[in-house]
Amino acid sequence: SALGVVTQRWGLANQNAITLPDHLFRAGELADTPPIMNNGPTILWFRSDLRLSDNPALLHAARHGAPVLPIFILDEGGDRRPPGGASRWWLHHSLQALAAALAGLGLRLHVFRGDPAVLIPDLVRLTGAGLVVWNRRYGAEERALDTAIKAELKTQGIAAESFNSHLLREPWQVSGGTGQPY
Repeated sequence: SALGVVTQRWGLANQNAITLPDHLFRAGELADTPPIMNNGPTILWFRSDLRLSDNPALLHAARHGAPVLPIFILDEGGDRRPPGGASRWWLHHSLQALAAALAGLGLRLHVFRGDPAVLIPDLVRLTGAGLVVWNRRYGAEERALDTAIKAELKTQGIAAESFNSHLLREPWQVSGGTGQPY
């Protein structure tokens, strides 16, 4: 299976914590923060933000101090709509560029297809990951997926953190005249 390939090819002993070049982030984001150490790797789940620059999930993974396992999952779970031909063409080339950029940091991008709600907990169990990080998406189905994955990982005693990577304010931080979120 694809998960077996990851555990065979991704020797934890061969992975190091990563150091990010300063130009990838805004000034002040790389403040001296002591790393949080755990026994397993950090899974960095790339979604629609296939970039290294200004990527808060990547920054958090690097600060964590554990080996980083970058993944992308072509989401085929639930009732989520699959991407069309043009989107798949863009995705193919974007994943190639991301894989090359990660290789420059000494990391290998692992690509899967399937339901993230199943694959991520399986990857955590197979790799012994202690943390999973990703950047949020804001559609209703995407938020429900994030909530389900965080809840499942919590039952396994695994930390899961998501980050705002492209909005000035989170949707729930903006309210209308009634004081309620839009």
